[in-house]
Amino acid sequence: MLGATSSAAAQGSLFLRGARAYAEGRYADAAMMFSDAYAADQDPTYLVHLGRALEGAGDPEGALEVYTSWLELEPDAPERAEIEAAVERLWVEIAAAAHGEG
Repeated sequence: MLGATSSAAAQGSLFLRGARAYAEGRYADAAMMFSDAYAADQDPTYLVHLGRALEGAGDPEGALEVYTSWLELEPDAPERAEIEAAVERLWVEIAAAAHGEG
């Protein structure tokens, strides 16, 4: 039981450190911490934060992948429309970047 409590505390610490890094504009650091928090506890909530951090870090493909995974895991979540809009926006952004490179 103590191990589970310690693990939960570690996840919470990762999440809080990720949230702080995000608030400070250190998006790559935040993404790493949210990713580690998700690896420790498969809570889909971490994926939304990870996606936002990846967007901030300039990784739209990574954010798109994370958001798509979240949508599969959370079909009835209240924030689904917001994440679907982000997915649509990212597809447009990725397509525009690809078109500009070609």
